[in-house]
Amino acid sequence: MDAGHCCACSTHVLAECYATLTTLPLPRRVQPEEARLLIEKNIVEKLIVIERRMEDYREALGRVAALGLRSGVVYDALHLACAEKAGYKTMVTFNARDFERLQPKRIKVIVP
Repeated sequence: MDAGHCCACSTHVLAECYATLTTLPLPRRVQPEEARLLIEKNIVEKLIVIERRMEDYREALGRVAALGLRSGVVYDALHLACAEKAGYKTMVTFNARDFERLQPKRIKVIVP
């Protein structure tokens, strides 16, 4: 990381990564213990992991309900609520469309 910059994720990312890694249709499936180790070495040990609180869930639910959004976008709203609370200025994602429709406050959404 560059001086003055940090990378972070919310605790929910850990569960999402595990679910994805253990269900990917690969020629050889990622085993549960392998997924845990991958997450530990590549996320937990390298990023700031921000714990979620009830207020983060309430913020996310309020946001998606107010915008009339349905389904899995609520998970993106959880990530966004956490980033806003932590005061981050940029969110890097391959899923920019969903984050932009959540109308982020003071956070620029970019695709790497």
